[in-house]
Amino acid sequence: MKKLTVKAVAGTMAVGVLVFGQVLTGQTSAAEGNSTSQTDGTLPNQDGVSDSTQQNQEVSYTFDKASGNLTFAGKGVIGGAVSEKVKKEYSYDDGWKYTLTGTWRDTIPAKDVKSVTIQDGITGIDTASLAFLDNVTDIVIPDSVTYIGDYAFGECDSLQKVTVGDGVIALGNEVFWESPVESISLGKNVKAIGARMFGGLYTGTSGKEGCLKTIQVASENPNFKVKSNGLYSKDGKTLYVYPVAATKNVTIAKGTKVIKQLALQGAKMKTVTIPATVQIIEGGAFSDCKSLKKVTFAKNSKLKRVEEYYKSYRGMGGDVYYFTAFGNCTSLKEIRLPDSCQSISTGTVTGCTALEKIYLGKSFAGFISNGKIKSYMKQSGLKHFKGFSVSKKNKKYASDGGVLFSKSKKTLYLYPKQKKGTTYRIPSKVTTIGKEAFYQNQRLKKVIFGKNIKEVKDWSFYGCSKLKVLKMNQKVTAIREWAFANCRQLKEVSWSRKIKKIENSAFKDCVHLKTIRLYGKNVVVDDFGFVNCRSVTRVVWPKSFKKLGYSAFNNCEKITAAVVAGEGLTIAEKAFYNCKKLKKVTIRSGVSEIGNNAFARCLTLKKVSVPSSVKKIGASALGYSKEPLDNYAGKPYAGEKIADFVLEGKTGSAVETYAAQNQITFQQ
Repeated sequence: MKKLTVKAVAGTMAVGVLVFGQVLTGQTSAAEGNSTSQTDGTLPNQDGVSDSTQQNQEVSYTFDKASGNLTFAGKGVIGGAVSEKVKKEYSYDDGWKYTLTGTWRDTIPAKDVKSVTIQDGITGIDTASLAFLDNVTDIVIPDSVTYIGDYAFGECDSLQKVTVGDGVIALGNEVFWESPVESISLGKNVKAIGARMFGGLYTGTSGKEGCLKTIQVASENPNFKVKSNGLYSKDGKTLYVYPVAATKNVTIAKGTKVIKQLALQGAKMKTVTIPATVQIIEGGAFSDCKSLKKVTFAKNSKLKRVEEYYKSYRGMGGDVYYFTAFGNCTSLKEIRLPDSCQSISTGTVTGCTALEKIYLGKSFAGFISNGKIKSYMKQSGLKHFKGFSVSKKNKKYASDGGVLFSKSKKTLYLYPKQKKGTTYRIPSKVTTIGKEAFYQNQRLKKVIFGKNIKEVKDWSFYGCSKLKVLKMNQKVTAIREWAFANCRQLKEVSWSRKIKKIENSAFKDCVHLKTIRLYGKNVVVDDFGFVNCRSVTRVVWPKSFKKLGYSAFNNCEKITAAVVAGEGLTIAEKAFYNCKKLKKVTIRSGVSEIGNNAFARCLTLKKVSVPSSVKKIGASALGYSKEPLDNYAGKPYAGEKIADFVLEGKTGSAVETYAAQNQITFQQ
């Protein structure tokens, strides 16, 4: 279980708690308020499911310290009322916060609860209301309960057995998330089951994996049934959950069309056979099946796509959950997709450390990321991946030596991380290197471009840790964002004379790069284009810039001279910040603005001539060894200027005004 911290938030209204010997009792009114949660839109609040707000109905709780039993009684919803005395907010280390409702938490530590009794009359169990009960082993839900909310029993680390009464109509998303449930029995009236009901054991630290052994459904239930051991829709077309601890060889039932999210996550099987009827495999369906060695698709398979599951939460600032269909299947060596398959997620095989080969059939049209078709695949954790094999009948893709190309061979899409050899000569037909094509390759030391390459896409060589030599041709016009970022051994680049655009962070952190050559007119160097290229000693400057972005040459410590030209050009903020050995700067007429701190911390720069075309000069742009701060150690800080620094320009120009305002020597 992840480490939690508890934050107490003062409210405006107290909830009465009486102490009688060893028994605590309390009472809440659902009219006081109710919890909210993010859901996938599955349920509650549809298909006739009751809402969590039950006006004028009350739920009471009683806790016996001696036995550790927590009993709920009355008529209403457990957790439906938000305590106005104390609202407990559990915060994960990674930044995600979840408000736990239910006033019993105001007085009873969850760790002291050993069992839970839900008496007849309770009508609902709200979001996260009984989550984190680590010592509870079984739950019986009475017939009076009509719905169970999202995450209701999430991360109950000892929960093994669940009996769901006949009154329950719907179970929300992630009801038993990271709870090691071994058996569950569903009543006759369940109409809807939310996504990922038993998912997530592999995302936590409970150490329990693949626990579900048995599923039972009342024979009278018109919506669900148990078929071939799994929980299916009554018509047999949708597989929701499979008892992942039950068998070593799994055959998905014939007639199945959809395998739902995390349906077999963590299954201990060695083989799985997927019938011809399956059309969609959702995100995480077979993720973390670490013993899985073989996946067999039936002849005449109708499979259309293999999906991913991605979800982020408010306040998180990034992914919380990301599951792919076969992610972290560490024993799987090959996946042979049927000819019917049109797309798979970009991360379908992420973490498949033993994977060597993927076969793409004749209908394959691309990889999916957030619902959009892409032409790249994430190779994270693929330690033995040797490449792709593509059907000769495929109209979009082709393969050569394991490398994935467009059918025409004009675009190189993916180069396998574990392909043998330290040098690669890109074929002459290739005009474009695709996004993430060589991403984080750990083998290549030298790459030679074919004669027709014109564009290097985003992230294409990012993090190639051993790449030292890059030989471009003379047709390359654009290096897209992050293309060579973090290639920390890159020293030698043969630069194309036709490059017009260096996009955002294209060569960021290339700390051993020696020379930069930019030719021609109207060249764009975008934000952070060469930031932290601290070994560069020589730059061939273009005749003019169209853009010189934020921190474009920031921290290029060994550059000694810079020539900046461009009609209407703004030298952006921190463009040459911390270029400590920069001694000479030539700013051509036509440049219109110099941004904040553009040349700050250029410690050896003693004199700069600024043309009258410059109409605006930002704060600390010239002449400062340390930039000003609004508040420094509690006091305003004016910055430090370079001793004997001189600015040259025409009388009445912006540079004269800047010099006067900053008390810097000015010369005509």
